[in-house]
Amino acid sequence: MSGRATFYPGDMTSRLAAVNRAHVADALTASRFVLAVILVPIVARGAWMAAAIVVGAAWWTDFLDGRVARSTTGSRLGDWDPHADTAVGIGIVIGLAGGGHVPGPVWWLVIAGLLTVAHLVTGIFAFSEMVQALGYGPLLYLAAVHRGAAFLVMVATIAAILVLDVARFRTYTLPAFFDGLRSIATLVDPRKRR
Repeated sequence: MSGRATFYPGDMTSRLAAVNRAHVADALTASRFVLAVILVPIVARGAWMAAAIVVGAAWWTDFLDGRVARSTTGSRLGDWDPHADTAVGIGIVIGLAGGGHVPGPVWWLVIAGLLTVAHLVTGIFAFSEMVQALGYGPLLYLAAVHRGAAFLVMVATIAAILVLDVARFRTYTLPAFFDGLRSIATLVDPRKRR
């Protein structure tokens, strides 16, 4: 034996497939940053059906990039996934505030900004989820009030993703959310620190 590794054509094929999946996952993650920017003027104008479609696209890319990224290694933007989710929430909040769709729009921006900074500094994903809730809650409400079909599009998207990913939601998403809340409580109340 010469000490050289034996090359099998199948190895190259599987490596290329893994690289391609990683690129797909990265493209899906990156697309959410673009969708976040697109959401700002759409939400500000009160175009609820367009907002529902763009938000639905963001949710589907989040669902799909996770699936694809977990099936491969080498994703370069995997660590950016929570930031992409936060960006979508921020895009909605900016649109809501800019369009005057929420009372005290400056406070919405300040709160969303502070939560985003807290997320970036601490790495606690629950802060990101709070930013998203600041956007998604009013958006769902306004879509229901002004354009019921837009609300139904968002609810149908949520339901479809939940059905397809219920096991991960139960075993990962909910526990991670509550762990994040526990981490936030530890930051706020020093008596809870161990």
